[in-house]
Amino acid sequence: MRYRLLCCSDTHGAPPPALDETGAVAWLHAGDANNGPTAVGDGSDPLADPLRAEAARWFIDRPIPLWVVKGNHDGIDDLNAFAASRDLTGRVVRVAPRLLVAGIGWHGERYFELPFEADLAKACESVARQARRLVMPDDRLILLTHYPARYPEVREVEGDRDGAGVWYNCVRDVIEEFRPLAVVQGHVHRWAGTSFTAAVRDRQVLALFPGPTGAVITIDPEAGTAEHEWAQR
Repeated sequence: MRYRLLCCSDTHGAPPPALDETGAVAWLHAGDANNGPTAVGDGSDPLADPLRAEAARWFIDRPIPLWVVKGNHDGIDDLNAFAASRDLTGRVVRVAPRLLVAGIGWHGERYFELPFEADLAKACESVARQARRLVMPDDRLILLTHYPARYPEVREVEGDRDGAGVWYNCVRDVIEEFRPLAVVQGHVHRWAGTSFTAAVRDRQVLALFPGPTGAVITIDPEAGTAEHEWAQR
């Protein structure tokens, strides 16, 4: 059985992409559904903006399960994106037979705050403890994380040498322990629409940054494969 999942990230108050939901088992949103500079919580109506109102309706109207992790812009959920969908932050859930998704996310008190390694390490360890208990030997895993892992392959993405200081060893540790078939990541806007594969022991792990235009992942738990295609831009 092959499973089709739709994914995006960093939509920042705009509606996610209009992907074909026919036959898909779930949506995966890798965080920053809200937009920190405008999600100020000052008592004004955030949905007076037609674009943001459309985005709020998008989260309510999905006909398939929608899983979201929190990014640094999601401290205030003015779109009610997390209330309307399923918050996967810090959780491991089964989305189909033999297929689970683990979620790593974090936000501070202000939108521009980023986690230090020690901050995100707590979230990673919480997810790892659940995965050790829930992921069975015949299961396959997808990791949904707002914050990218530190991998040498990331440096090759658009010639980036230092990862812009926003990649994390603890996310890499989760990947290396559980060897997910795919990692859906966000946060670094200039990496949107790019992917790479990382060799983790005996498995090739697909890592992609879907960005606001999105992508489709097809998982085959029996064959242990993950394929992706980009949404039309």
